[in-house]
Amino acid sequence: MRLAAQSDRLGAAMLVLAAALVRLGSVGSWPAVAAAAAVAVHVAATAGRRMREHRGWTTVLFAGLAASIVRGLVFDDLLDAGVDYLVLLAAQRLLIGRTVRLRLQFSALCLLLVVAASVVHTGLSFPPLSALYVFLAVLDLVSLQIRAAAEQLGGRVAFEIEREGPTILPALARSAAAATTAALAGGLAVFLFFPRFGPGVFLHGPMARSAHSGFSDTVSLGEFGRIRSDPTPVLRLYLDDGATPVPPAGDWYLRGSVFDTYEDGRWSRSHTHPPIHTRLGGFLVLGPDTAPAARPVAGAGGLPRLEASPVAGFAAATNTLRGRILLDDLGVDTLLLLDEPVAARIRPRSPWEAFRTHLAVGPHGTFHAVRPPGSVLYEFVARTGRPTPAELSATGDPPVPEALAGLARPAPDLSPRVGALARALTRGAANRYEQVQAVREHLLGFAYTLEDRTTPLRADGEDPVETFLFRSRAGHCEYFASAMALLLRAVGVPARVVNGFAGATWNDLGRFYVVRNADAHSWVEVHFGPLGWVRFDPTPPDARARASIDEDTLLLRRILDALENAYLTNVIGFDLSRQMDLLRRLSGGTGRPRAVVRDAAKKIAPAGVALFAAVWLVRGIRRRRRRDRLGRLADRVDRTLARHGRPRPADRSFRAHAAALARWADPAAEPLQRFAAVHEAVRFGNAPLDARRRRRAQRAADDLAAAVRGAPPPPRAQAGLA
Repeated sequence: MRLAAQSDRLGAAMLVLAAALVRLGSVGSWPAVAAAAAVAVHVAATAGRRMREHRGWTTVLFAGLAASIVRGLVFDDLLDAGVDYLVLLAAQRLLIGRTVRLRLQFSALCLLLVVAASVVHTGLSFPPLSALYVFLAVLDLVSLQIRAAAEQLGGRVAFEIEREGPTILPALARSAAAATTAALAGGLAVFLFFPRFGPGVFLHGPMARSAHSGFSDTVSLGEFGRIRSDPTPVLRLYLDDGATPVPPAGDWYLRGSVFDTYEDGRWSRSHTHPPIHTRLGGFLVLGPDTAPAARPVAGAGGLPRLEASPVAGFAAATNTLRGRILLDDLGVDTLLLLDEPVAARIRPRSPWEAFRTHLAVGPHGTFHAVRPPGSVLYEFVARTGRPTPAELSATGDPPVPEALAGLARPAPDLSPRVGALARALTRGAANRYEQVQAVREHLLGFAYTLEDRTTPLRADGEDPVETFLFRSRAGHCEYFASAMALLLRAVGVPARVVNGFAGATWNDLGRFYVVRNADAHSWVEVHFGPLGWVRFDPTPPDARARASIDEDTLLLRRILDALENAYLTNVIGFDLSRQMDLLRRLSGGTGRPRAVVRDAAKKIAPAGVALFAAVWLVRGIRRRRRRDRLGRLADRVDRTLARHGRPRPADRSFRAHAAALARWADPAAEPLQRFAAVHEAVRFGNAPLDARRRRRAQRAADDLAAAVRGAPPPPRAQAGLA
C-alpha cells in the first residue's frame, strides 16, 4: 500500500466521522451525509489509483452545493444549509485531492465540521468519536507532511517515499496516539479552567424545526398507522431529598399539552382561558395572589420551601412532591410537570441561559419556556394527593362556571347516537363522580392496541370517535381519552384531553427516574367545582402495561441511561458556578484568585511531573525491550554458529563474519548477511525495530539455523576463519 493510498483511506474515514458528528448533533441533512459517505466509500475503494476525471461525482456534489445555498436562503435554516455545504465541499475536495494542497483544504473543512459539532452535539457519542477523529487527523497530517517534503525533494525521492512510506505506519500511529493524548489532556484543562458560558449558547435541535407528536397545537386522531414503542429518553427526573410521600413511579402522570376544542377528528387548544398566576420565592405559582396553589412553609434547616395549598373538602391536598426535571428538546415550548403541578421555575445553568430563557403560564395551567433549542432544567412543585371517591361524590353535581361552559357542550359534528350512548351510560348516576365512573368503566371494556384499527373501518363522513365507539371498539390512548371527554360533554360534564407521559423507570445506578418516548399517553381531566380539575384515565391499564414492556429493565439499558445522565450533568451541564466551586475546592476554600492559581499549581504540578516520569519510564522500558529483543535474537544466532562449528570471534561483526564464511562458500553466509543488515540498521543506524525489520531478522535467523543443520563447517573454522 503506497503512502497516497494510505492517505486516501484516512481522508475517507475522517469525512465519515466529521459528517456523522454534525448529523448526530441534529444539524445538516441525511441526504448530504449519505452523499459524503458514498464519496468516502468510492475514495477508499479506489485509493491510490483514482483517475483525475470525476464528472459524474462532481456534478452531483455541485448540484448539492447549489441546493444547500438555495435552501438556506429561501426555505430552511441557514445553519443546516451551511453545514450541508461544508459536508459536500469537503467530499468534493477529497474526491479531487490528488495534491497535498487540496488534501490540506479537505482537512481544514473537516476540522470546521468537527468544531461545529462540538457546539451542537450533546450526546454521549461525541467524546469517543471526536477522540478517534483527532487521532486520524494527526496521522493524516503527518502523512501529508511526509508527502509534501517528498514533493520538494524531487520525483525520484517522492517515488521512493511513496513506496516505502507505509512501512513506518506503526511508528506514525504511535506518534499520533501520543499527540492525541496530549491534545485531549489540554482540552480537559481548558474545559475545567477556561471561563464557562454554560450550555445552550449554540445548541441546535428540534425547537428550530417541527414539533414532537402530541405536543403541537393540534392532534388528529388516526394520524399515525401505528404508535411505535420508542425507548429514547425524553426527560430525567430528580427528586429532592426527603420528598414524601412518593407515589409509585408507574402511577406518575407528567402533564404536557391540554386540548379543549374538538372538531372533525381533531383536538386543538383555544385561548379563551387566560392564565392566572403569581410569583412566590422565584417560582411561578398557579392561581391569583389571593388564593395561590402553593404556599411557603418551613423546610429543612429553617429554609422556606413551597407546599401545595390546602383545599376545602380535600384532605390530601397538601401532599407535595418537589424536584428537578432535565427535559430534552421536544421541538415545543411546553414543559412537562408532574400532575398536578402548582409551581415551577427555570434553573439556568449559565448567565447566558438565564438571559435567553423565560418561563410563562399558558391556558389551562400549562407551563411554557421561551428558550433557545436544547435541553432545559427546571424545578417543580406538584400536588401528589388525589381526592377520594367520597370527596368527589360529596361535590354532587356542581354548577359549571361560565368560563368552562364551552367544555360542557356536545361536539357539534357528532351524530345523536353519541349523546344517546352517553345518556344511557349515565342513567341513574346520583352525582358527577358516578357519571364519570360509568363512562370510564364502559371504555375499560374496550381493547387497547398500538395498531390503528379504527381508520380502516371508518365510513365516509363518520367521525373517528364514533367509529371507535360503535365499530372497532379498539384503539390507543388518544381514542380512549377523546371518547371519554366527548361522552361526558354530551351530558353536560366539563372535560378536556391532556397529552403527556405516564409512568417512569427508576435508574438505581444514577439515582434518577427516566421517562421515554414509549411512555407517551393521553388522559382526561374533569372539573369538580371547588376541587378543580381531576385526572381520570380510561385506557385499560393492564393492556397498556403489557404493550409497553421492552428492554428498558435490562442492565445494559440502565447503564447507558446512567452514563448519558452523568455526561449531561457533569459535562454538558458544567457551568460557571460549578467551575468556581471546583476552583474554590482546589484553593482550599479561600476563593482568592492568586490562592486559587497557586494552590491549583501545587496540586496539579506533582501530577504533571508524575505523568511525565511515567511516560519517560514507559518509553525507556519499550526501547530497552526492543533492544533486548534484538539482543536475544543476536545471541541465538551466535549460539547457532558456535553449535555448528562456525563461532564468531568477539572482535568481529556479523557482516565481517558473513564475508569470511562467504569466502568458503558456506551456506550460512547469505542468511547471516541478511541478519547483519537488520542488526546494523537498528543498533548503529538508529532505525526502529518495527514489525517489518523484526520479521526480516527472525526469518534470517531461522534460515541460518536451517542452512547449517547437517552442513560441515569450513576447515579453518576453529582458527577463526581467517
